[in-house]
Amino acid sequence: MAQYASSESHIDRRFRGLFLSVLPEFKGNNSGSTWSFPCPYCSALETKEWKRKKKTACLIWNPVQNSWKFACQRCGKRTNFFHALQHVSPLLGAQYQRERDQAGTTGWGHDCPSPSVQGHLPTTPPRMPEGPLERKEVPQSQPPTSKPIRLPRLTPDQQAGQQSRLNHQVKRYQHLKRRESGDIWLD
Repeated sequence: MAQYASSESHIDRRFRGLFLSVLPEFKGNNSGSTWSFPCPYCSALETKEWKRKKKTACLIWNPVQNSWKFACQRCGKRTNFFHALQHVSPLLGAQYQRERDQAGTTGWGHDCPSPSVQGHLPTTPPRMPEGPLERKEVPQSQPPTSKPIRLPRLTPDQQAGQQSRLNHQVKRYQHLKRRESGDIWLD
């Protein structure tokens, strides 16, 4: 019996099986708490057949967070199980998210965002309007009347200072995005 079986939820166990069955050309290996298989992100980009079938990605059980983590050695992609499942099959990802939400294991402190987060699939498809579709007129916007602001030229020292400030802001933004998506385990 695997060491993760006692702490893996029935939802994770079922969707892990569905995730592995949806993967193209899956002939994965299971070694305890790790499943290895061809990467769904980068394998399709390879030109040679043997490179497409090479098992460079894996699902790793994280006992601290009681969740699966996805990692690829070739492309360097690292994410949680929900985002990997959503990449492979958006419908399965939405269903997994709904079931986790019903179980109360989404949102802050969990590795799956709550369904209310913008950008995820809705629970019901939008309704199409009845009758023939009509083209609506879009009003033409007025061109801007003010002139653009011209900034003074910067010296090379000023440019370097600005660039380091921008680099710091970009790194901070990326760190916050990783924290939001639950991939803080990468730091």
